[in-house]
Parts: sequence; structure tokens; C-alpha cells
Amino acid sequence: MPPGGGPVAHTHTHTDETFYLIDGELEFLDGDRLFTATAGDAVFIPRATRHRFKNVSLTHASMLFFYTPGGPEGLFVEGGDQPQPGVQVLPWGPERIDDRLLSLLDKYDTQVQPDL
Repeated sequence: MPPGGGPVAHTHTHTDETFYLIDGELEFLDGDRLFTATAGDAVFIPRATRHRFKNVSLTHASMLFFYTPGGPEGLFVEGGDQPQPGVQVLPWGPERIDDRLLSLLDKYDTQVQPDL
């Protein structure tokens, strides 16, 4: 996750999400709670809980995340960019939100929630 990167606040109606930070640090929103997680931390977000993460540091962060049950990862497979060795992945900012992406979000149990 590059500095400044991370998704907008969202929920998953039918899916729990777990994050494990490998390195770096990320700011998490879990419901109304805002906190920083660092390397070695695991963060569990129950289904239907509004959440997001953001890299507010000046260095990259790496993490694993898991969906239970699986399925929403299909959003990245179907909607993501073709990886290229040595090329940084572009963030999915507001300029990339179009009808196609919105339909994929719905298909993969992801509901965008505005920041408060």
C-alpha cells in the first residue's frame, strides 16, 4: 500500500474481513473507532461494519487480507489492472469509479459508505 493509499469507507453485508500487517503502518476505521495498526498486528472487521484503511505514513505498507467466506476477492481479479513486473499498481481513486466498477462492487458484496 503506497503512502496515501487505501479504499474509501465501505461495508460487506455477508463477509467478515481480516487484515494482517506484514510491514509499515495503516490507519484503520472500524465502525466509529479510528486507530493505527503496525507490523504484526491483525485486525478483524465483522460483516456489516463500516471500515477502511489508509496509509498515512511516508513509507509503503504490506498486508494480507482475508474474506470469510471467500468471494469478494473476485473484485480485484475482475476489476483490477493487469500486473506488470516492476510497475507500481495505480490506486483506485474517485476517478476510477464508473458504472462498471459500481456493478462489480455490488457483485462482490462491497457497499461504499461516505466518510463522516
